[in-house]
Amino acid sequence: MKTATKEMWEELNKDIMPTLTFNEEGAEIISNCCNFESSVELGAGTGQLSYFLAERMSYPPTCVDYSANAARNIITLFNKGSLFVEVVLSNILEMHDYRKWEMVMSVGVIEHYYDDELKIMMDLHLDVSKKYVCFIVPSDVERNRLRSKKKELYGLWRPMTSEFFEEWFKEERTEDYLD
Repeated sequence: MKTATKEMWEELNKDIMPTLTFNEEGAEIISNCCNFESSVELGAGTGQLSYFLAERMSYPPTCVDYSANAARNIITLFNKGSLFVEVVLSNILEMHDYRKWEMVMSVGVIEHYYDDELKIMMDLHLDVSKKYVCFIVPSDVERNRLRSKKKELYGLWRPMTSEFFEEWFKEERTEDYLD
């Protein structure tokens, strides 16, 4: 099943402009606990997480998104802050830019994918990472379970549990990524 379409992302990103959200807090936590010199935000949308990291770091981040509207929003945000960013317009599932970054992250992306596409998406995060991966997803609480039923607003979307990540990592990636 194809779970997220280019048309869906273009529509969702049409009117979204960056606003201060939990991304600022997320960037503070990430920059305080992880030491890295390069980062990519996959499915960057507004690019807020990368923007707030760029304010704290000494390198320009890379933002990858499927939507031309999102790419314009990212460039607008970084220009307002006089910060540098590399924007890559690409479907993550078909991404051919396989450089590696020390930090690979996504905010509100993988919960839109199911089955084989979800596995490919999560594997890609690990495959392009030299050091760290950060998934920021909706938690499995009642409010998010109710939101996931409103497909006309959010597309295919679901909250995710910590158990899901523990099982996926244990089953799929243990030998490759544990020392």
